[in-house]
Amino acid sequence: LAGTNYQQKRVPSYCDRILWKSMPPLARRVQQISFDSAPGVSTSDHKPVVASFVLQPTPTLALVPRANRAEYPLVRLSGVEVRLRGGSIDFMSDKCDPYAVFYMNPHGILGEDNAPMTAIAVGRKEKAPANSGGGGTEQRPTRPGTPPSAADGALPRSRSTMRFQAPGEFHLYKFEWNDRQLPLLRPQVANVRALQEATLIVAMFDHDIVTADDSLGTVLIPLKRPPNAKGTADEYSFEVKQDVSWERGVGSFSCTVTISGGNALKSALQRAQNDRAGTAAKVWRGRETLNMCAPKCELQ
Repeated sequence: LAGTNYQQKRVPSYCDRILWKSMPPLARRVQQISFDSAPGVSTSDHKPVVASFVLQPTPTLALVPRANRAEYPLVRLSGVEVRLRGGSIDFMSDKCDPYAVFYMNPHGILGEDNAPMTAIAVGRKEKAPANSGGGGTEQRPTRPGTPPSAADGALPRSRSTMRFQAPGEFHLYKFEWNDRQLPLLRPQVANVRALQEATLIVAMFDHDIVTADDSLGTVLIPLKRPPNAKGTADEYSFEVKQDVSWERGVGSFSCTVTISGGNALKSALQRAQNDRAGTAAKVWRGRETLNMCAPKCELQ
């Protein structure tokens, strides 16, 4: 009978799934309530699937006019360190030229046209341990071409972005952006409380002169005050440590985020000035939204 026989040894395809995702602070506003298939449909060797969701709209975020931009809260990143492992970023050298572009969700909080971006740093390739299998830490020997497991103490592997590679094909990269290279982010909202459902999006790229810039992964940082944050109602800071998937492998991203507003804003801006924070940062100009195909970097 049509629709009653399945090939149990077939690997499920992505057309047998429904993929969905929400920004971290908004996860509670999306709820999947059903998932089912249509076994009676036999026009393909895959069965169609269907899901239903309940969506709770987010409140409209009122933006403060630029005439009052002196009131904008300050979001500052410091101690940014990125480690990547996988395929070679630049086949012509052992270096990479990483930069990051910053966006926020909801869209428009950081402005419509101009996206803050870091200065281009210098990333260098590090030597991989002989038995790493591509990992960033020394591990017990593995069969060639076998990726390390989480039990080996290595960074988790993203199956969607990382192919099986022999140990000699793996590369390790490390790069940082200092205070001068990191932009000072001024969301166009009235106070720190308005950022509790906002997400900072850090899109990292490798700058290429000849070809399109390569994506080095994207990090989503919820700006809501986490339980372990330090500080006051007007100013708090917290640590960020996240795994990163990129075009040719996986990696990690770490930094400290400090959010200041209200009575703490003046002193925070003074500290940033004393540190010369953001003085070497750039602006990416264009009307494009976040594009994982990596638009060419236009330095201004």
